Order: sequence, then structure tokens, then C-alpha cells
Amino acid sequence: MEPPAGPKAEPQFETFFPTLLKGLMDLPNCVRFPSDAHVDLIIEISGKFFPQFYPEIEKVIPRWADLKAQSRGTVAFHVLRMMYCLMIDPEFPSYSPEEKNILKWAVILHDIAKRGTPTLAWGIRDPAHPFSSGVDAINTLATVCGLKGSTDELDKKLRKQIAELQALLMASIIDDKLMDFRKMGEILSRATEIFPEKSFAFTVFKLVIMHQALPTIQEFKQLSELTREQIKLFFDPGFLRLMRIVMITDSINYHLHQPELMVKYRGQFEVLFKGFEEIIKQP
Repeated sequence: MEPPAGPKAEPQFETFFPTLLKGLMDLPNCVRFPSDAHVDLIIEISGKFFPQFYPEIEKVIPRWADLKAQSRGTVAFHVLRMMYCLMIDPEFPSYSPEEKNILKWAVILHDIAKRGTPTLAWGIRDPAHPFSSGVDAINTLATVCGLKGSTDELDKKLRKQIAELQALLMASIIDDKLMDFRKMGEILSRATEIFPEKSFAFTVFKLVIMHQALPTIQEFKQLSELTREQIKLFFDPGFLRLMRIVMITDSINYHLHQPELMVKYRGQFEVLFKGFEEIIKQP
């Protein structure tokens, strides 16, 4: 099968979002509130800072226009807090330029179809959002990668492959809350028909759909989790290292105003991932 034609260079995050990362560095000075702040105050202060970045994001990711309205804006706030946490993470400098680029794209896309956050007691937790976000991530990745078939016939085939993968992802959500990881092998196999395995786009997509697949610490417990055998099957040391910083920043960003909890949860994640490292080493 002839693969889809695509660009030779990976799409660089800063090329598409030239002001976002620098602007987010002002977050500590602009989004400040006490550790016991009421959710209404948190939303009010966050709502004065984060929306300045939305026009730039929406030009690249049209679905952001929907995301920013979810749960009084808290999903969009969460994504940008996570991006900030990624940029200041003490381990982030140790990643290669290619890995850093993958991580930035994974963060901006990881919750793109999420309908709610735990920030609000009445909000929708939306536990199957990694799969639904994967549906939208495919569209963005195909666009920024300039992905298209080398002929009209292959381009039509590519669009069909994308639609089939998106349908498979949605069909793998059970009762609007569970992700059926028994279909993960088929999902990833279908993805390699669109993006070469281990490529930039494939890795970003895999991070998006699996960012809540590993068992996690008690504070952030989720409904769907991979088994030990599935972890061995779908993770290698390189991908596990990428997922480690994704899961840590995805979780601790909720506690930017509670540094003692950030330290506590980070320590728990470090222990957790040492266990995952041992699992994937087993024959």
C-alpha cells in the first residue's frame, strides 16, 4: 500500500502558536488566588488571563471554539495550565527537541473534545474523553502535517481511512463513559495506515488517546485502565517517558495554587512509573 504523501519536516509548535508559550510565562503573576479560593474566584481570575490566547489557538484548532465554552471555560483553562506546567517542569529540558515538540502538540490536543473538568462539582467528568479527543486530534494533525494523498484516488482513500479510524474510536466508547481498550490494537493499527508508526503525528495521537489509560494515583482514579499485559504490549521505554510527563502535568496543574500538593502528587507518580518501567521490562 502506498503511504499518504506528507511533509518531510515535522510541524513545529511555535510556528503555529508564535505567542502562546511566551505569554503563558506570565501566568504566575496574573492568575493568583489563595489555596482555599472558591471556584467562582478561580474562574473569574482565570477568565481574565487565558482568553487572550484563544484567537491564535482557534486559527489552528477550530474545535477550540467549542472547548472554551465547556464548564464555564474550565477545560480550556486546564489545558493552558497544563502547558505552563510542561514548560516549567524540571525534567522538560532533558527531552530532545523532537520530543518537546511532540509533547506540546499532545498537551494542546489532549482534551480537545472534553466536556467538563473536576474543577466544578456539578461539571461532567467525561471519563471517555481521550477517545473522543482523538477523533478531533486526527483532523488537526492531518492539517498541520499537510497530509494528503499523492493522487486524487489516494487522497480519497486517505479521507476514508481517517473517517473509519474516527468511527472506530467512537464505537470503542461504552455507555458514554468507558474506553474499550480491547480495541486499542486495532485502533493503533488503523492509525499507522494514516501516520507512519512512531512518527510525530502517530506519537501525538497515541499520547492523546492513551493519556488516561494507565492506572494512576488514587487522587485521580479513572474508570478505564489498561491491564499489565496491555501495558507491556502498547508501551516501550521511550513512549512511557513521554507519557510520564504528560500524566504528571495533566494532574498537578489543578493544584498550581497548592504547591505542597503538587510535590506530594509528583512523588506518588514517580513511584507509580517506576512500577510501569518494571512491567515493560518483563519478558
